[in-house]
Amino acid sequence: MGIGYDSNENKKHNQAVLDSDVYIKNPPYSLDGYIERQELLGDLKFGVKDSAYGGCGWIAIWNVLKAENIVLNEAYLISLVEKYSFLSGLLGTKPTGIIAVLKQLGHNVKMFSNADAFIKSNPQKGIIYTMAQNFKAHYVGFNKVGETADGE
Repeated sequence: MGIGYDSNENKKHNQAVLDSDVYIKNPPYSLDGYIERQELLGDLKFGVKDSAYGGCGWIAIWNVLKAENIVLNEAYLISLVEKYSFLSGLLGTKPTGIIAVLKQLGHNVKMFSNADAFIKSNPQKGIIYTMAQNFKAHYVGFNKVGETADGE
């Protein structure tokens, strides 16, 4: 028996949630439109789980695109990223999936597995994949917004 979900049903469900007023009182978005509160996205499905649990991959993509003033429909973006989930979303999104979705959306992507090489590349925006000692993993999108007095 496999772990399955219906991506089309998830997309319909997610669109219905987005069309409702569920996020008006307690929005997951910052004032400038970035998703900052993943824990509030429990109503949006991602694979067999929800976006509060395993949606950090699509959220990181959303935030990187938002930094470029590109805003996609969340239900659409989730459906793109869901195709690259680990175990139907039980373990979030595969790193190769993040790359594949960004390339599908027309973006140039570089991947670093070495922190020094990453830092030397002086990235202006990107997605960082972290893993804690307890093997909990998380994606975080970032956008460089300024420099210190030292030029860093």
